[in-house]
Parts: sequence; structure tokens; C-alpha cells
Amino acid sequence: MKKLIVLCLAAAGCATSSPSRKLDVAEVTKPAPEAPVAMENHADAVTRATGPESERTNLYAEALRGLDDTDVHEKARHLIERLGRVPDDVELRVELGRLLLNHGYPALAIAPVRDALFLRPGHPAAVAVLADALIRSGRADEAAKLAVQLVDDRPSDASRWVFLAEVSRRADDFDKALESASRALLLDQRQDEARLVVARVHAQQGNTTLAEELLTTLTDSPTVDKGVVFWQLARLALEKEEWALALEHLNESLEMRSTFAPALNDRGYVFAVLQRWDEAETDFRSAAASAPRLGEAHLNLANLLIDRDLASQALPSLKEAAASGVEEPAYALAAGRYYALDASTSTGRARALAYLEKALDLLTHGKRGEVQRAIEKLKSLPAPIETGGSIPVTDVETESGDSAAGNNDGAGEQADSDHIRPAPESPPASAPADDERNGSSRREQPSELERYLPSVK
Repeated sequence: MKKLIVLCLAAAGCATSSPSRKLDVAEVTKPAPEAPVAMENHADAVTRATGPESERTNLYAEALRGLDDTDVHEKARHLIERLGRVPDDVELRVELGRLLLNHGYPALAIAPVRDALFLRPGHPAAVAVLADALIRSGRADEAAKLAVQLVDDRPSDASRWVFLAEVSRRADDFDKALESASRALLLDQRQDEARLVVARVHAQQGNTTLAEELLTTLTDSPTVDKGVVFWQLARLALEKEEWALALEHLNESLEMRSTFAPALNDRGYVFAVLQRWDEAETDFRSAAASAPRLGEAHLNLANLLIDRDLASQALPSLKEAAASGVEEPAYALAAGRYYALDASTSTGRARALAYLEKALDLLTHGKRGEVQRAIEKLKSLPAPIETGGSIPVTDVETESGDSAAGNNDGAGEQADSDHIRPAPESPPASAPADDERNGSSRREQPSELERYLPSVK
């Protein structure tokens, strides 16, 4: 098997097709960042929301009209209607922001939590959700200013220093993260969350041994999220290609958080490496269900289904990956592989070439030669026919609705783990566990940053 993808903060990979394929497509080790999801453009009007309460609430509703997730749209509409009846309810605004953030619409989450902070300055959940939303919207500098202001207001509060440390880590300001975590520990040695930040910084900087030692000491901590701790330990094992150890840690992570999408995705990655295809498919499906905006899970599932001759099932996953804003060139390569299955038709071949050439243009290093050979092989095939294609030819990026493949559905048993890739370092939050889903009044799961501000008043 080819050298597997090197894990990094935004690790991504796409690689050779299965042994039964005619194409030999290369792995991709470092994708270029994809533009933000187009849906978030609706947030511009909301972030400018000012004036009477009714106007701000109307702006929420206007901006949310374009939500492509009907379940999230319905929940958001319900919260906005409630806000119309109780406009001073800070918790409802935080819940609306949390809902949008957790389901992959961070830019839309900014306005309601900002308004919540206007009504109740220093509200801990609002601060955390706002900072998380700003970071995920590419506005990490604003999140950092928010965290610094919190510290300046109460420098003796250790939890505020931990919050600044985590915000700085997510903004890739590692020196500031380590400095802030140290200040937190000077104020309160019990701040294991600060130690977790330090461990994650060292992991991101490649200080594997030190990160592993720190994380191991946190596996017995009563205060940190051990689902994250074991997931981080698993990622360190993945970097060293220690598959059995990685699988052990991922199982431990999922014992703590059964719907933790990054751990589900990464366990699927390990199963694919071990050629346990059915288990890999199950985990990718579970990860995509738990975090619908986690594009890596959708893309991994699509690649696995393509390799297993289940192209009709791959198409919906490719569409979800596109809607989630998954990084290029990984997406372009997956779409190229999908259409290459129908290279005997003019439409299929044209789209396969377009996507593969786009992937080649975006690659700055790595296996460019293999991608180029795949393109040349496609061009050298006999003249395509005009009809009779065996897979749907709808554009996976622009069309919607389900299509059914014809001759390519089968029970193919061969697949190739080189296409599969780990989750990003700071992925979208997972959906709540099954026993938390019942009832329309169920509160949304706290955002990942909320646990860092337990004592902000």
C-alpha cells in the first residue's frame, strides 16, 4: 500500500483508485483551503443588525431563508418565533447561535449571540459561541480581541486565561496559547483544560512525545473532555501509523462520546487502512449523520463507495461534500474519479477530465505526475459514445435530487484506503446522542468552546 496521508491540522488526502480501475490517480497530501460555504454570505445583513428589536428579529429570519438544511431551518424558525414573543430572552438568542454554529453555519450564528451580549454583557455561553463562530468564519482576530478583553476585565480569573489560550490555539497563535495556559496554571493548578490546550499545541507543532505525555496524564482527569483527549492520542498514533493503538484510543474516545464525529471519521480511516471496508463505511455514515457539515466524512464515504463499485450511492455523498465546503483538490479528485467510471460516454469523460485537471491545477506538490498520467490515460481511450452512460451525469456541485446508477451498482469487494482522510483539527460539533434527540424543546449541544468559560459572570 502506498504511503498513507500525513496528518496535519487540515489533513486531506485523495489517492489511487482500486486495483480494478483503469485509472491511477495519486494521493493528495496537502489541499488548498476551500472558500467558505456560500450559504454564509447571507450573514452579512445579520451582522449589521441594529435598531429596534423587531427589526433585528426580522433580519434573523431573512438571513435564514436560504438555509439548505430543512431540519435546522425549522428549529431556527421556531426559535425566532419565540424571540418575537419574548424579545429580551438572552438564552433564546444563545440557543439560536448555538444551533447555527453546531450545524455548520458559523457566520449566521454571530448576530444572535452578539445581541445576547448586548443584552447581558459577559454571558459565558454567548461569549464562547461568538468566539467559536468568529473563528470558524475566518475572523480569528476578532475572536482573539474578545478573549483578550475578557482577561483584561478580570485577570485573576484562571478560566478566562484558559479561554484565551484555546482561542489563540485555534487561531494558530501558539506562543500566545502557551503563554495564556501558563498564566492560567499559575492562578489555579487544577486547570486541566489549560494542560489540554498545551498538549494540543505541542501536537500541532509536531512535538509528538511531549504531547503524548501530557495527554496521557489527562486520561484520568475529572474535568477535561476525555473524548477529545483519547481522540488526540489516536491522532498521534495515526501519525506514526500505529493502527492498533490508534484504534484502541478511538474506541476509548467513542465510549466517552458515542456521536463524536471526528473520532468516528478517523476510526473509519483506520478501518479502511486495515481493509475492514464494511466497518469503515458504517463509521463514515455515522460521522456524516452526527456532523452533517463535516465534509471529510461525506468525501471519505463517497471515495469508499466509488472504489466498491457503488457509484449510485456515492453521488449523494459527493453532493454533501460539495455543500460542506470540503477542501480542494481532494473534492475535485473524488468527482473526477466518479465521472471516470463513465469515461466511455462523452459527458462522463468530459466531466472526469475537467475535475481531474482542476485537481492538478490546485496541487502544488506531491503526486502530480500520477494525476497527469491519469488524465493522459483518459484522453487516450477510444472515442466516447454519446449515450448509454451507466452513472448519473448530473453535476454533483450544482444539481440536487437523487439519481440511481445503472450498471455500476454491485458488490465490489476491493477498495483503496489511500483516498480516505482524517478529520480536521477543529471540526464542526457532533450531533447529540440518540437519547438526547427527543422533543422539540431539547437544548442544542454546547459548542466546543463553551466548556472553557465556566466562571465568566
